[in-house]
Amino acid sequence: METTTIQTIGFFYEDTKDILVYNAIEYTAKTLAAIAGFHFSQVGPLSRYHHANRREEIVLTYGSSIPTLAAKRHIHVMASPFFQEAHYLRSTSFPREVFMYKGLPILYVGSNGMPPVIPKEENGNRKLVTSLDIFASTFFLLTRYEEVVSGGPLDEHDRFPASSSVLLKWNLLHRPLVNEYAELLKDWIRRVAPIFKFHDRNYRGHKFAVAVTRDIDAIRKYPRFPVRGIGGNILRRKIREAIQVASEATAIHVLRRRDPYDNLREILKWEKQIGIRSSIYLMASRGQRDASYDLTELTWNRKAILQSMLDGGWEIGFHPGYWTHGNEEAFQQQLATLRKQVSKTFGAEDGAIIGGRQHFLRFRPPYTWRIWEKAGLKYDSTLAFADHEGFRCGTCVPYKPFDVLDRREIDIWEVPLTVMDCTLDRYRGLSPQEAEETMDRLLEQVKKHRGVFVLLWHNSCFGRENSGPYHDVVARFITKALEEDAYVGPIRDVLFCLSEKFVD
Repeated sequence: METTTIQTIGFFYEDTKDILVYNAIEYTAKTLAAIAGFHFSQVGPLSRYHHANRREEIVLTYGSSIPTLAAKRHIHVMASPFFQEAHYLRSTSFPREVFMYKGLPILYVGSNGMPPVIPKEENGNRKLVTSLDIFASTFFLLTRYEEVVSGGPLDEHDRFPASSSVLLKWNLLHRPLVNEYAELLKDWIRRVAPIFKFHDRNYRGHKFAVAVTRDIDAIRKYPRFPVRGIGGNILRRKIREAIQVASEATAIHVLRRRDPYDNLREILKWEKQIGIRSSIYLMASRGQRDASYDLTELTWNRKAILQSMLDGGWEIGFHPGYWTHGNEEAFQQQLATLRKQVSKTFGAEDGAIIGGRQHFLRFRPPYTWRIWEKAGLKYDSTLAFADHEGFRCGTCVPYKPFDVLDRREIDIWEVPLTVMDCTLDRYRGLSPQEAEETMDRLLEQVKKHRGVFVLLWHNSCFGRENSGPYHDVVARFITKALEEDAYVGPIRDVLFCLSEKFVD
């Protein structure tokens, strides 16, 4: 029986003439290892292993053929053709079917006809060969590869919908497959080295986290002259609704009743009562499809509320407008406006705003990631499908994305969104009970994989006056997460928990 701790794993892959393929393979291996809870002591092509006469305690190799190595513990993953230049960035590289291994869907396999996993022991050396190409499968998901290569079809807001994704086609959106691949990799390592030690993610002493985020798109449900609301209902022959809009607007602007969207104070009070903090994303652009408020007016008229949030541990973040997901100039201008206003009003430094989310979840990988990176922000939390809840990137943990065109890691954290409030009722048409059951199932997945459940709960959906029983569904969800010992806080704090590099 082994008693000495095994600590070092080297990763080596088949040599290729295309140096850029190295970047993609190395990125995938390092990211998958980080999710699994370890780091490689050495990463490189097989020629580097042979020339340096490496002696890692465990050697993990990746390629189309099994190398002969003098390693006591050797795992080899047979590579599919995915990373080959004849297939990369072409439609031929898309997965055609799912291979099921013990209930786990694998998007790519490396050798047809070969058994999925072959463990061996020869002369005291432990080896394992597998045809399950978890590296190509992981890369496909984390990079949003299908969106870059296929380009669509898109919805009316120029978004890649769940209905265009293989994840919905194969009913896999509710499973964080990359986290499951990380667990499979850990199982392989344990087979050749049973006493290998993995590190577990930790969120200030909690095993999983829920990040509550709020996009502030509007602070007025009823403008002073609600012509659109009244006229639209009349055109649709909804006279009762038109009268109600006129009545509500009168009550707010004549009788000075509070507008139901003007609820930052109520949000602050409710979150204080249950002991949580959230991320508040403000918009610096006003106009068609953007904010219905002026940023200066918002920050000055509600200065005391926002100041209490900043002082109390809430995060103020950036909500770039509808047209910014492919427009770097507009993005930078809006970010500068927000930073200037927050600094002027609250005395906060520019670095206080470190991340946020795209309006309408409009996002074009890898271009939008590049914009966030160039702006010097630390994280984005846009990546979920508007029309379906779940794990769009195949994972429930923050990670660094990869640019499949430039073939480089992007220096930004992606913290994938799990559920947007209006996805459940407006897009999916779920009843309150169905919505609650769906969120609970997703939370179980996040808890199982020690991940982060990112919730988008708009201020316009907070309170029964705005969303009826759906408010209670989301409120109960957060309470349940707390009861199950989740760390609940803003995304900024979740990232501080996870990454020493981020703290630096």
